Amino acid sequence: MDGQIWRLPAEVYSRIESVKISDNLAFDEVIQILLDNEYRQTTMVAAPGDFKLEDDTIVVLRRAFPFPDKPEPQRVFTFAFCR
Repeated sequence: MDGQIWRLPAEVYSRIESVKISDNLAFDEVIQILLDNEYRQTTMVAAPGDFKLEDDTIVVLRRAFPFPDKPEPQRVFTFAFCR
């Protein structure tokens, strides 16, 4: 290549994962989705990307995400299961 080479910042987006009640996912399936999306299982939810297990409940601190139409802030979600 001749001339100047520019290094531009790049953003890489992965697919957007969503979990809905109608999906009827099992407890272990939700845990696997979290792990596949690089969430960390911890004993205390303190940082975005953390999740913890409490009996039949999964508590997640979802990361903030800059969607094209509007940014979504970090948010705590609780998934309760009947096992």
